[in-house]
Amino acid sequence: MIAFAILAAVAALHPAIQERTLRLPIVGEATVYVPPDPTDRAILFLSGDGGWSKGVLDMARRAAAGAPAVVAGLSYPRLREAARSSRGPCWYPAGELEVIGQSLEKQLQFPEYTRPFLIGYSSGATLVYAALAASSESFSGGMSLGFCPDLEGVPPLCPHDSFRPAYDARRKKADLPPVPEISCRWEVLQGLSDHTCTPEATRVFAAAVRGAQVTTMAGVGHGYGNAKKWGEAFDQGLADTVRAAAETEVAAKPRPAAAGTDLERDLHALDLPLVLRLVERPRAILLFISGDGGWSNFDKTLVQILAEHEVSTVAINTLKYFWHEKPPDQVAADLKKLVEVCRRSDLPLLAGGYSFGAEVMPVVLDRPDLKGVFAGLILISPGASASFEVSMLDWLRTKEKATPYKVADHARALEGLPIFCVAGERDQESICAALRGEEQRDIVLLPGAHHFSG
Repeated sequence: MIAFAILAAVAALHPAIQERTLRLPIVGEATVYVPPDPTDRAILFLSGDGGWSKGVLDMARRAAAGAPAVVAGLSYPRLREAARSSRGPCWYPAGELEVIGQSLEKQLQFPEYTRPFLIGYSSGATLVYAALAASSESFSGGMSLGFCPDLEGVPPLCPHDSFRPAYDARRKKADLPPVPEISCRWEVLQGLSDHTCTPEATRVFAAAVRGAQVTTMAGVGHGYGNAKKWGEAFDQGLADTVRAAAETEVAAKPRPAAAGTDLERDLHALDLPLVLRLVERPRAILLFISGDGGWSNFDKTLVQILAEHEVSTVAINTLKYFWHEKPPDQVAADLKKLVEVCRRSDLPLLAGGYSFGAEVMPVVLDRPDLKGVFAGLILISPGASASFEVSMLDWLRTKEKATPYKVADHARALEGLPIFCVAGERDQESICAALRGEEQRDIVLLPGAHHFSG
């Protein structure tokens, strides 16, 4: 209770909170609240239907001081309008918020990428749940203030696993179902005087979601007008969410592998940001570099399919590894370390990458000491040029930025190495079509653009 009292006092004072304006993907100009000691933690605060104004401003300042964390104020109406104008088949808020968080942290020069926290008020509270329900592993935790399980005036929300929102096309209304579990903490603050989102309905909904925690507040309506009545619950909820994320992070750190898993132990000993999907009796091992979004749903789905076909995957998380620029020689040296460990299995080695990773891999392999090492190269949505640092421009620009590293030239130099290249038919930046007709080049064009149909 002493620690909580201190946290509440600090939050109430908002000491020396600096306000900046940054241009972020999707929402454009956004106000960012920076405390004196942000501890490399980021919060994305989603407004209600009224946009970034009035009551949410003080809530954001309170969160910035109390966490402490950098807080980006995001206008829910802007997010909704961007979704309405999108030509995609459905709206995937989790992916958009992930991209916004990545750009925010990159622009503020965080030493490494950390999964952002989400806080939302009213419709923003519902969108927080939608993001967590679809991809809770992408965020450190979330808080919803004044939660209702529906959104009006929106396009259909993308289904994912058990999260399959119902949609009324005539009313443009999405009804969100409870999912069995959210892997991070979802804190729900609900006013007992809220007649828009009734506390009993919220209790029933949250009771069906493992990972949800509901706190009710006497004398608080949907407008959250009196901070004296909700401030203590807000501070405590934020403190609990931050603490739960820290405990989860400690528990998730790799531990020495048990006997019989030498490969896993030796790979972790390299101290690289790896994602491993090792199968019991593999036929081959794929050394893979992810896209610039890190370990996305696309990457997860791909390696799951490969695992079902008895292929183990050792992947580099691009968002962590290339957060700061890496010289190509260093990337090659780290890849050789992976090769030396994986070679002990006496299995065929494959190389591959998606998007950013598919651009980097041919450049890195085009050197004498790595030729003849791999049995094949898999390139998914490779662009024309490779870069060796994730950049905010990767999320803001609409056209690929040229670099000195021409992916097609390096791919052509890998004579004798079979290459499987797959891209969307409408992906104007992909090199796959340019490789068509060359020896040992298998080209597949699928419906869609850079991210295919989804």
